[in-house]
Amino acid sequence: MGAYRHYAGIADADIEAYRQDRFIQTKLLLQVKHHQGTTDAHGIKQLAAIEEEGAQRWLITSALIEEQTKTYAESHDVQVMDGAEFVDWLFEQAHHLSVTTRSRLGLSDAPVLI
Repeated sequence: MGAYRHYAGIADADIEAYRQDRFIQTKLLLQVKHHQGTTDAHGIKQLAAIEEEGAQRWLITSALIEEQTKTYAESHDVQVMDGAEFVDWLFEQAHHLSVTTRSRLGLSDAPVLI
C-alpha cells in the first residue's frame, strides 16, 4: 500500500510503501523522476533528509545517473535505478501486472509487426 506524506524542509518521498511477508516488514521511500538526459543528486538529498530508521530509500528515474551521483547516493544509503534498469525491472515484473495495466504501459504479450 502506498501513500503520499509531507515532510519538513527538503525531505520528500513521492511514494511511501510497505512490503510485508511472514518474516519481515520493509518500509520503502521512493523518489520518482521523469527526466531526460541525466538526473542529478536532488532526489537523493530529498530522500536522505527523511529521518526514518530502517527504511529503504530508492531514487527511480527515466534518465541516466552519472557515476558521481551514484557514489553520492551510496554514501547516503540511497539505492538508485536509472531508466534502462527500470525498463529491465518492469519487463521482469510484467507478468504480475493486469492486462489493463500492461496495455496502458504499451506492453503486449502478442507479437507486433513494426
